[in-house]
Amino acid sequence: MEKTHPRVDAHGIGCGTRERVAAEPASWAPWHAIHALGALQAWESAPALAELANLENDWLSDRLPHIWAGMGMEVEPSLWTILENQTASAKQRGLAAQGLRMMAEDNDILENKIAKGFVRLLENTKVFDPKVNAYLVHFLRERDEAEDVWEAIKSAFDEERVDLDVITLVDVEEYDYFDEFPDDEEFEDEVENE
Repeated sequence: MEKTHPRVDAHGIGCGTRERVAAEPASWAPWHAIHALGALQAWESAPALAELANLENDWLSDRLPHIWAGMGMEVEPSLWTILENQTASAKQRGLAAQGLRMMAEDNDILENKIAKGFVRLLENTKVFDPKVNAYLVHFLRERDEAEDVWEAIKSAFDEERVDLDVITLVDVEEYDYFDEFPDDEEFEDEVENE
């Protein structure tokens, strides 16, 4: 039996420009609605939910990566579509990247697939968004085997394809997984010879 879900759009969820008042129970209805879509694994709603990020007074979109990650593997193609859509906002694309990253947390095969996809986007020198690239770098540096993507990260910084207001190369280098860099061998040799 195939699951069917009502058509969903961001305005239909009831957010729009409405101010949220925590003391009013009705103001929490949109929050419950998006969580219900996650619980129902309504992966078809992913693109419509991404529109929440573009609404004035958005207060729901920060939950989307968690909701998407809980929708199951069926949502993965939709998240890639959002991430690769050059007309989507950087916020929408960053949320999709975070959703993909969260889906892969306990799945090494999926984590490698997603990391390769992130690297492919990061290495694109013709069409890129520096802010989206910064998000990709942030997620790539969190991998247990982050050193395998170091060259792609370093090249993106060297070619000024990363928004330095979001993340800097120093931020990446100071992250726990990057205790030793491939480029640091020369530095270590110089220190030993002094």
